[in-house]
Amino acid sequence: MRIRVAVCLKDIQYSNKISSYFTTHYGESVEVYSFSGLELLQKYLDTHVMDVLLADESFDERSVSEWPDMLIMKLVQNIDSSKKDDGVIFIGKYQKASLIYREILHYCSRKKEFNVKKGSNRTIFISFSSITGGAGATTIATAFALYLARQGRKVLFLNMEEFGDTSILLGKGGNYGFEEILLALKTTNRNLAMKLQSAVSKTEEEVYFYSSCENPVDFSQLTADETREFLSAVSSLDYQYVVMDFKIDLSERCRELMNKADKMVLVADGTKKSKLGLERIARALGATDGIDRTRNSDKLVIFNNKVEKGKAIDISNNDIPNIGAVAFIDGMDPKEITWNIAGRIECFNELA
Repeated sequence: MRIRVAVCLKDIQYSNKISSYFTTHYGESVEVYSFSGLELLQKYLDTHVMDVLLADESFDERSVSEWPDMLIMKLVQNIDSSKKDDGVIFIGKYQKASLIYREILHYCSRKKEFNVKKGSNRTIFISFSSITGGAGATTIATAFALYLARQGRKVLFLNMEEFGDTSILLGKGGNYGFEEILLALKTTNRNLAMKLQSAVSKTEEEVYFYSSCENPVDFSQLTADETREFLSAVSSLDYQYVVMDFKIDLSERCRELMNKADKMVLVADGTKKSKLGLERIARALGATDGIDRTRNSDKLVIFNNKVEKGKAIDISNNDIPNIGAVAFIDGMDPKEITWNIAGRIECFNELA
């Protein structure tokens, strides 16, 4: 069932723009009906049902009682945060139609019966984890996501570390972030796939991501079952790739992430510590393969980061292939380093 949206705005040009954009870009999720006045809308509602009404300043809030089951969203130029009307949601007028669409999804996500666009092809999940602290897994993972976006792939970046912060490398997201997803996961009557679409942000290079929780304690409340449900919902959308960044451990939540991954990239820094860490990770995953009836140890590949000529040691393993390397980069901030690595196509040929 698609969301039925009634657009009733005095500004006909703006009304047509919103209606056209919704139909062109989100036709599989919404049905749009345009009305030139409330009288026509009222007459239509006598025999039909609408889910959402997009109105403007001319809309009389007293009419809300007549349409108790419809979500009323009023587009206004000046939002007074102190003004609250039961049944009416105030949002900024003349903002991008895509942002209005996200607001609609955000509030409609409480209803399970709505369907959102599904992906037609299988999503590929690739995870990145540092073998040792500071090896740069987040940098390499973000660079790979950027690389995919530059190749025209639709990619979602998931920072699943408790202390991770997507804003450092991808910038500040929108009004909603991972807190909204956590709330949806812990609420019984909600539409998780729709919530995922309403909370997602996008960089200028079209990497999709979720803003990290401001308080890491919130993220720590994510359970293994919720992680599995979250990843399943992500799979139902239309991403070609999902790039995950997390710290490997043997917790149930981490094992859900590993089980979902098609390939697991272990980022090394060419030190003896990395070699020892790789051996321990391979041994541990081999043991959990037997317990969980998975083959996560078969998914492992090595990516060498911060390789200094003449100083890096060979940490290769006969059972774990080495798929790429990038030299130590000096004189750049973290974001510049990430963008630089993303441009090195040869680094990621074996992953994409």
